[in-house]
Amino acid sequence: MSTRRRPGDQTVGAPQINEPDHLHAAATAAGWDGLVVVGARLLGLNVSAVVEMLPAGWQRASAAYGAILDRPTLSVWEVLASTGMESRSDGSDLGDPGRPVRIQAFVSTRPWRQAIDDLRQLNGVAPGIVVRRVAPDRVAMADADYHGLTVVAVSNNTSRVVVQGRRDRLETAGRTVTVRLLEETLFGLALERGLLTTAALRNSALVSGGTPS
Repeated sequence: MSTRRRPGDQTVGAPQINEPDHLHAAATAAGWDGLVVVGARLLGLNVSAVVEMLPAGWQRASAAYGAILDRPTLSVWEVLASTGMESRSDGSDLGDPGRPVRIQAFVSTRPWRQAIDDLRQLNGVAPGIVVRRVAPDRVAMADADYHGLTVVAVSNNTSRVVVQGRRDRLETAGRTVTVRLLEETLFGLALERGLLTTAALRNSALVSGGTPS
């Protein structure tokens, strides 16, 4: 009995794409050079993410100020930031340590339809990259192009963009507290996994304009 494969699934049974090296190579080929947080569980979806560390993130990492995942608190901070009221009249701040990261893109290596569906759901936060060991067929590439997703074919030595998708989140999507929650979650994962090393902190010119003590 034959099994009909869906578009993009012609690599079923191929060896697992090496993570995180291949995911970083795929993100770089697609034009993003941020930190790759592999295998995150976000909004019930299994994806990886490419994040850009922001000045507040480096400062928080240096000061051991971890992720804040309390939604009501984040909601207050986002409202205050949107109205330009991050500080009181006496100049003191209202507790927001600042956004730690900017999400550049989400990455998926899941089976084709799952990858497309997952990344579509996150299009309002950041663009998506589907990673494959070989380029998918034309029907699959048209599917990815329709949804504005980038597709990168990764082998041991090369990473090749075969479909160029959107470079930013959907234009109609506004910033919400959910976006800040995702940023904080990814920042926390990067800290827990030791991705923000002392060496990285020392090499960053973003920490208070210089290196941490």
